[in-house]
Amino acid sequence: MKASAQTVSGKVTDSQSQPAPGIAVVFVPAQRERFDLFRNTNTDRAGKFTMTNLAPGEYKVFSWDGVDNNAYMDPDFLKPYEELGRAISVNESSNPSVDVKLISEH
Repeated sequence: MKASAQTVSGKVTDSQSQPAPGIAVVFVPAQRERFDLFRNTNTDRAGKFTMTNLAPGEYKVFSWDGVDNNAYMDPDFLKPYEELGRAISVNESSNPSVDVKLISEH
């Protein structure tokens, strides 16, 4: 039986707890060598996002203000932000929701 893909939704807020529109949201798999499991999407005008077709597994969810394309695939880039990511577990019986704080690169 093939594992079904899941949907994760959530919201990104900035340091003042305001919605962060048009910001990248990145799903980093626990299996960092599995580049095929890295996923990203963007927030809408209300700071909300939905990621569909996510493979079941463990992920950390990050959102940066102005990150270079695919920089998050570099372990050296991720290291200083590791504690800022929100850990989620995606499995066949849940469609989790996660709220993420915007990481400012300044």
